[in-house]
Amino acid sequence: MDLNLSGFYMFIACLIMSRADLEESYWESQLFVVPSHWTRLSRQCSRYSDVFCLHGYIYDRSRQGRQLDASEVDKFTQLVEKVFLRNNWFALPPNQIRMCCDDQVDQYERRAYRKGVTAHEFATKATDFSLTTHKHLNWLYVRYVPYLCSNLISEVGFGYGPLRIRGDFQTAPFIYPVKLGAEWIRFNAENLTSFLTFDWFREEIVCGKNTWICDDYDNHLQDGPLDLLSSDDSNDVTSRDSFRLRRD
Repeated sequence: MDLNLSGFYMFIACLIMSRADLEESYWESQLFVVPSHWTRLSRQCSRYSDVFCLHGYIYDRSRQGRQLDASEVDKFTQLVEKVFLRNNWFALPPNQIRMCCDDQVDQYERRAYRKGVTAHEFATKATDFSLTTHKHLNWLYVRYVPYLCSNLISEVGFGYGPLRIRGDFQTAPFIYPVKLGAEWIRFNAENLTSFLTFDWFREEIVCGKNTWICDDYDNHLQDGPLDLLSSDDSNDVTSRDSFRLRRD
């Protein structure tokens, strides 16, 4: 796919916002790590999954005037212990042996608790795979790979607010690795946000091997919002073939 350079520069120009503009924008995102061997987080993710790893949720703004009790951190610990396995929400730092829950709790404390976001809201938004939220692509972490002449996507996020791209990217197409990099999905910069959508990611990446995630939401659409956090057996997926700890 040829990259239209003028279109690329226009696309990048739309991403260059002043600090004041960013501060005025409403921005939050559900984050995912793409398993591959290209970055530290991607390599850690590939130990657990060859499709995706949930990496929590991030907020730009604090909830003004809201101060939370320290017990919220304990509440979150109890919540994430119930849902991390079902949602591929694994601890990714290389020095952590356990799949849960030090890393996940650290995510909550840094990204949400200090900003006045409750444990329930953070856990609910991080594990929300429903199609009714109208999230769009708003976060990418990429690394330019010279021999592929492409920007390889290692993190992706969907939420609200403008698209932010971080990492080392060049004037080149974007590629999304699948099957741990054995295959690639290629996106032109101009159509990136049109094709790399949350709907596409959910159906093509998430649901393929983690069918229970989509089944949970699809089966409850008629009953209103789904609260997976209320289930006592949310992590009862260990017998499914799609989960395995990779040691290769």
